[in-house]
Amino acid sequence: MEDEVLARDLVLRMIQKHPENRPTIEEVEIHPYFWSAHTKQYFYKAANDVVQKRSADAKFLKSLNEGIGQMNVEDLNLPVKLKLPAKDKKTGEHQDSKGYSNVQEYIPFLRNLLEHCRPHDSHPPGLKEQREALREYLTDDVEIRLPKLTKPYPQLLHHLYYLLHIEESFRDAFKKDAKIDLLKVKSNVHEPKVKATA
Repeated sequence: MEDEVLARDLVLRMIQKHPENRPTIEEVEIHPYFWSAHTKQYFYKAANDVVQKRSADAKFLKSLNEGIGQMNVEDLNLPVKLKLPAKDKKTGEHQDSKGYSNVQEYIPFLRNLLEHCRPHDSHPPGLKEQREALREYLTDDVEIRLPKLTKPYPQLLHHLYYLLHIEESFRDAFKKDAKIDLLKVKSNVHEPKVKATA
């Protein structure tokens, strides 16, 4: 599903009528359609840094969520209900995670599940068992884990790519980890379209 979105985007860009709207060869080579899961993981890590820094920017947050629709942790069909490490002061129980309801909440949620869902000896029994079940379901292989966590939102990577590639701090962080220079993205069209022919 995500690959279909990215493939369509790439093809539409390559067949634009005006040459200035078509991607260069260098831009095609770094298009997200060709990224590995590890590269996508670096992408979401850099995206999370930008989202955290701009959490008070209402205009940015609005653009972040445009066209994505409703988001809910139930979309992921996880095998366990996520619990927070901190206990409720009144009940002494681990509280249910609130999950997320929009992109700015989903991105840090995704980053945490990509990097921090392993059980730890310091976790109490209930939380440790939850993390073990979650790790078994998601696996330690990012090629398996990442698609399970992003499958409900096939448009998201495409949307964030064109929204964030103009951010210098994002480009620098992504380039450092993924060794991909998004300054090579030169084509002008955000949402490429091709007119139907008679």
